[in-house]
Amino acid sequence: MTVIKQGAEPVAFKSYFVAWEPQMWNKKMSYEDQMKAIKQDNDKVDENAWSLTEWNEKLKPKNFPLEVLQRKGEDLPEGVDPTKKEMHLDDDKFEEMFKMSKNEWEKVPQWKKNQCKKSLDLF
Repeated sequence: MTVIKQGAEPVAFKSYFVAWEPQMWNKKMSYEDQMKAIKQDNDKVDENAWSLTEWNEKLKPKNFPLEVLQRKGEDLPEGVDPTKKEMHLDDDKFEEMFKMSKNEWEKVPQWKKNQCKKSLDLF
């Protein structure tokens, strides 16, 4: 392993790059300057703006009763992905209907998921 410093690249190293521009870094910020700029930009980020729990709640799909999810097309509530209606059931109802958790469901082959969803009128 060899450490190669920016601006002091050996000819053997440069030969691997057809479009090598020796003066490229004279026109742009150095790696160190880029890192300093990134750190300064990230100092402006408020790490406490969102807690992980709040973020997960925002990303979590909203739950609906089975009867609502069995509707077709445009009768579905806003935000429901018609290809993943089952994920909008609450966890207890999901386990009752599919006899497994949502995490286990993710490992089931698609063809089997489709059969289960068809039998529950969620397809």
